[in-house]
Amino acid sequence: MKKEIRTYPYPTTSNVFENDVHRTPSPILPTVGKEVLNPTSTFSDVINQNSIVLKMTYGSVSFLFMGDANADAESKITNSGTNLQADILKVGHHGSAMSSSSAFLSKAQPKTSVIEVGAGIPPFFQFFIQYCINRPL
Repeated sequence: MKKEIRTYPYPTTSNVFENDVHRTPSPILPTVGKEVLNPTSTFSDVINQNSIVLKMTYGSVSFLFMGDANADAESKITNSGTNLQADILKVGHHGSAMSSSSAFLSKAQPKTSVIEVGAGIPPFFQFFIQYCINRPL
């Protein structure tokens, strides 16, 4: 998989994607499918486990937006029996080691993975960006 780094001059968050989805007029997107995979009816004390996970399809292209979900939430979703295959995966928890377990990735089988990192990362966290880029997804 080709790795490409794009930086933006403004912070990015999962809700940017969610806000764009709700702002888009429905006549433009007549074939959009949406499915909320997380949270379920049981909530966790760990806030990231309650992160919204959304699977969307547009025509024949599928997207999986993982929010800040980490391996425990991925495990619940993987064991739910839901079809997780996605052409494009917005990697959970900013690509940290806390997300994208091999069991989850083997179900999602993304062709493209996107890791979201905001602008202006403090120098202390620069190592994290390199780790995420080098991590096999």
